[in-house]
Amino acid sequence: MPASLAVLCPEPGYPLTWKPAFESIRASLHRVGVRAIAVPWSDEIDSIHTAVCPLLAWGYHRDVPKWHGVLRKLANNFLTINSIRLLHWNTSKSYLLQLARCGLPIVPTVHLASATREDLRAIFREFNVDVLIIKPLVGASSDGIVKLGDPHDAPSRMEDILIQPFMPSICKEGEFSLVYFAGRFSHAVCKKPSQGDFRVQVQFGARTVAIDPSHDMIRLGSDALNLCPERPAYARVDMVRSGSVTHVMEIELIEPDLFLLNDSRSMQNFSQAITDAMQ
Repeated sequence: MPASLAVLCPEPGYPLTWKPAFESIRASLHRVGVRAIAVPWSDEIDSIHTAVCPLLAWGYHRDVPKWHGVLRKLANNFLTINSIRLLHWNTSKSYLLQLARCGLPIVPTVHLASATREDLRAIFREFNVDVLIIKPLVGASSDGIVKLGDPHDAPSRMEDILIQPFMPSICKEGEFSLVYFAGRFSHAVCKKPSQGDFRVQVQFGARTVAIDPSHDMIRLGSDALNLCPERPAYARVDMVRSGSVTHVMEIELIEPDLFLLNDSRSMQNFSQAITDAMQ
């Protein structure tokens, strides 16, 4: 019987289309003798599976207690790719502050457990910007993200948020995503938002193009991964430029789009990393 990988996918009713991404994963793993089976992320997982990977667990951030419960069950019963330790670490974006304390250039970030409009006024002054981005501490796919030019437009009370200066270069040149397998750089894309938007997901009309990143960007991504609790089997490092400085926006270790479609080299790199992690 071939090795079986349970690929965690959205719960029924999730609004975004995930099956094309799964078919890319399935086809890539089929070539190396691994059977990929899609399983909704909150379902019980059959013991027939050799390992579990949350690559398509879209929507987990909408029920964080349930997600942590799933991780506890997986820790006791399955090999996971990435590891449970990495999945816990990457669930909360507070890891960005850890990276900053280690000297990694991240987009400047403030975390507030509870915030008021008056707090936002102070952060506008601290960052010396006209526009802020507010994100939930646990989030994905731009869910809950707010672009704010005036504190009066914010909710009167906000809980567990990250606050960052808006980076105008996202609209001008895009956001860069570098993909790594087993710590090694594989490929990269630039995600460009549609006219008048700042979000770089395809559901908002963004365009994605393959790029050859600079050596400095590849090195920055490697530096970011070296600060993870352990080496990920797969990772995506998102970056944005501001003047001459490149900042890390996020490290994605749970369910990132790895941009495998129609690229035989990246698919081969992916399948090799997963099969190695399943040993």
